[in-house]
Amino acid sequence: MRILGIVISLIVALAYYFVWPGWKNPESTRNRSLSSKFILRWFHFFTWVLLAAACFFRMKVLAVLSGGVYLIFLFALAREQSSVRQR
Repeated sequence: MRILGIVISLIVALAYYFVWPGWKNPESTRNRSLSSKFILRWFHFFTWVLLAAACFFRMKVLAVLSGGVYLIFLFALAREQSSVRQR
């Protein structure tokens, strides 16, 4: 089960390494702040890498940290979506 968790987490991480919010429309990313660009580009990827590391090392701290990173990603994504609707 541990190996399956690592493999699935790494596959999803690789998918989000190549696909991120704004990859289809690079023009929309120009209006984002630097922190929003970084969070929306990398935090979903980091979440899955941390989950893979949590499975590999069997550390609950890494799993909790990945949840925190994912929450930050979700809040940034929601803020971005609300700002797009206002424009």
